[in-house]
Amino acid sequence: MNASTRLEDVLSAVSTILLWCFVVGTLLLTLALGLFLAAGDLAYQVHSRVFDLSEHDFALIWYAWMGLIKIETVPTLLGIPAPRPENEALVPGKSHCRKSGL
Repeated sequence: MNASTRLEDVLSAVSTILLWCFVVGTLLLTLALGLFLAAGDLAYQVHSRVFDLSEHDFALIWYAWMGLIKIETVPTLLGIPAPRPENEALVPGKSHCRKSGL
């Protein structure tokens, strides 16, 4: 097994992990939005009794939580590396400088 094949395997594994992170994050975001739209009033009633929250504070906390999920999810999707074994700069052990003859 050469370095290029190992690098391809590592990049493929990282790509798969990041893709699953994106899928799970998107599902969490969809679930949070669905819960907020379907049962927002009920959730507000329960939480306002326990924590003495105003309706504005409850909505602010909920949207901040969804914003954090978005901040986690979108860069995860954009960070998925594409394996490029033909690029010599990605292959460990290769010299990245041209021989100058000096």
